[in-house]
Amino acid sequence: MNSRRIKNWFPPIVWNWLRFRFGGFRVVDIWPDLPASGWQNAALEASKAYDEGVRRILEGQVIGVLPNEDLLTLPDHLRDLHHRLTQFALIVTRVANGSKGLELLDFGGGFGTHALVLKRLLPSLHANYTVCDLPEFCEIGKKLNHNIRFISDLEQVDTVYQLIYASSSVQYVKDWKNLVADLCKVSKGCIFITRTPFVFNQPSFITVQKAYRTEYHGWVFNFHEFVAEYSRYGMKLNEVLINDRGLPVKSGGENNIHLGLLFEKSGG
Repeated sequence: MNSRRIKNWFPPIVWNWLRFRFGGFRVVDIWPDLPASGWQNAALEASKAYDEGVRRILEGQVIGVLPNEDLLTLPDHLRDLHHRLTQFALIVTRVANGSKGLELLDFGGGFGTHALVLKRLLPSLHANYTVCDLPEFCEIGKKLNHNIRFISDLEQVDTVYQLIYASSSVQYVKDWKNLVADLCKVSKGCIFITRTPFVFNQPSFITVQKAYRTEYHGWVFNFHEFVAEYSRYGMKLNEVLINDRGLPVKSGGENNIHLGLLFEKSGG
């Protein structure tokens, strides 16, 4: 049965307890190995929602919300979709600052659906749009969006970008400090890290999450450590945007929160 339908049967407090008890995240001491088929399964499962997501982007009167839907009774996942798509457009507008073109790298951009958001909300903006994601996602993405460049490694980057957008992605990279260095190397302007879990009073820790018919690992970052790492490369934190409450983490101690952080090159 569809988990969204199940979720609608329970009040939020009950749903959060069920998710905490039987699913969600758990803390681990080391970065575990993912089965070889794990990311392939994740890509295939994610692709099943692609057509519906595109329909909501292209046909919605309010971005992500269709004309016949009751805005007062929207389920949480649609409220989240609306929130993050409009947040994305806000950041792009700020970085583009009235120019007609934008070099944009979408790190962990899946099948490139955010490029469709730009066409919908900012039709006069010409975006040189590149998605960097796992090979399994790039393979499907190339079939769905022929006009977008897909790469599976930052070593394939051949330019520097005005905006690097990373939504719910950097926490899934084991060597996250090396990733910070790589992202800063190919940035000439801003880096927006969003839908990322943070704590403030305990060290960063590793979790394992169940989703997309597999398990995969990720970080919950210490906010101060994370910001300091970007500062090492001359990136200044200019904006902090709230996404939502973090997911329950078994034995995770302090509650986490999902944030969007906009970094800009000092003096930029």
